This record gives sequence, structure tokens and C-alpha cells, in this order.
Amino acid sequence: YRSGPAGTGGGMVAVDGADMVGFAGILAREAHVQGRTVRVAQCVDFMMHSRARGGATAFRIMLQWAKLSRELGFDFGIGFPNANSHGLAISGKLRWTDAFWLDHLIRPLSRSAAPQGLMPGVPLDLVRGATGLVKLACLARAACSRSAHPEGHPLPLAQIDARIEALCQAVCASDSYLGLSRSSAYFDWRYLNHPVYRYDLIGWEIGAQLVGCLVASQRQLFGVPSLLLVELLVDPRAPPGVAEALIRQLTSPEKAQQTPMLHALAVPGSTMRDALARVGFVAIPQRANPKRFVMSVVDFNQRSPSPGDWQRWHFQWGDMDVV
Repeated sequence: YRSGPAGTGGGMVAVDGADMVGFAGILAREAHVQGRTVRVAQCVDFMMHSRARGGATAFRIMLQWAKLSRELGFDFGIGFPNANSHGLAISGKLRWTDAFWLDHLIRPLSRSAAPQGLMPGVPLDLVRGATGLVKLACLARAACSRSAHPEGHPLPLAQIDARIEALCQAVCASDSYLGLSRSSAYFDWRYLNHPVYRYDLIGWEIGAQLVGCLVASQRQLFGVPSLLLVELLVDPRAPPGVAEALIRQLTSPEKAQQTPMLHALAVPGSTMRDALARVGFVAIPQRANPKRFVMSVVDFNQRSPSPGDWQRWHFQWGDMDVV
């Protein structure tokens, strides 16, 4: 995160004598808020040594993280804290607040996608049977709500070119867009040149124009080979159904053999959440979800979105540094 397209970040280190016992990184981002571009500090890689957890060190490092972010000129901060750090972040003295909790949606493509950990104590045969029923329910849901097939066709994207830049500009220039900036430089940095993970990019083309793009990555989730939908961009001028048509590219029989489970995260009530539902995705009940995700925010100079606007935030799973 010292080489991102939005500029150089930084971080805070906590030391105890000669030992490093804590760290909180700053990933520099840009966002579009109410027609203006603002600088955002994303908190990443917050980690504490076991002997420093639960004490004042974690609090002090986050306090200094916010101080450094202000000094570097960031307008507000965002983060995706885990269960351990969430309570610290939203404590009154640090002034973080929750913007939204995310829905974790799945679509099993075969009975072999029986997840581990969602139904503890249930025999595997019963889990597989339940997975098969969910698969059938997803197929029925997709069939009942199938949107019209839009004009155009899908195509693999092996490189980032001017058409990706034009798509990103069309999305971010929309008056309704509220979220982190997208650009060809961002796609190149975040996906094509990632040092650890591999990402597949699928575009939707009408004529010579790219009107949509989907990014997916293979992982092992809940003990099942899975395909994670980490980015979905659609030109607001595109005809209806492009988002759904792109998502359906992940549901082919060939994909099901390699990755029998699909996963996505979405903001409740968002257009992406609705598109996923129309293609047959179902949300994991929050009480059964072993790892809930939340986006928390901290304001530095009154330039962050108002509390009522966060539900419109254009969240993508790729916004999180862990995916």
C-alpha cells in the first residue's frame, strides 16, 4: 500500500523495548462524495502481538493512526475491522462508527458445495442434502426472476486498456455514484499486478463499447473450492440486465466443476444486492454467519458522507485488502 494509484500511505508501529508489538497501516484511497473527490485513509493490517492485546497499546496505536492520517491530509478513514478490533474501533474515544453491515450471499452450484462451519454438529450427509435443496431453491429463484438478456456479449479481459478507463469514468461520473474511485490504474494495481492472488476479469461488450466488467477470484471458503465475486461495474447508461448477465457467466457447468460454490458481499438494499438475488444468490442468515463483515468510518474534517448516505456507498469486496 505504499505504491497505490491514489498516492503513498504509511502506518504506525508500536514497540516495546526492541520488539515490534503492533502495527496499523494506511492505504491511500480516493472517493467520490457529493460530486467532489476526497482523500480517504483505509486502515489495513491492524495487528497486535498477543502480549499487547487488550491493553492500552492497541488504543494508542489507533489514536496515533488517526492523527497521522489527518496530518497526511486525508478527509476521513474507513476500515473493515474483525470481531476483535471492532469493539475497540467503535469505542467512544476513537470516534469510529459503523457505516453498514454486509450481507454474505452464496449460490451453491452442486451438492459437493456443502459448507463446513455453517451447520456445526450436523452430519455431513444432511449438510449435503440441505445444500442440494438450497441449490434447487436458487435455480428456481433465478428462473422466476430472470431478467431480459441484454444485447451484446461477454468476453475475457486479459489486459487493462482504454475501455476499462472509459467504463470507470462513466461509473464514477454518475451523479448517483458514492464510493471509492475506480480507474484503469486502480484495476491494474489491484487485480492484474497483485502479488498473491489471481483474478479473472470478464467484460460485457456492446458493439465496440465495454459497458460492464466483473472480477472473480478462486479461493477455499468454508472448506469448499469457491469463486468470489469481488468487483462488478456497470455503465449507468447500459441497458437493463448487464449486471445479471455478467454474474451468470460464473454459473456455467464448467465453473461448477472447478468451483461448486459462489460467494459475494453486498450492502443490504443496494442495486448489486438486488442483481445477485435475481440470479439466485441467497444470504447467509447473520446468526449462522461465522464471520460477519462491517465497514466502519471515522471523520477527520466533516467531508465524509452523512450517516444517511452510507447505504448508497458503492461497496465491492475488492475494497477489502484481505480478498
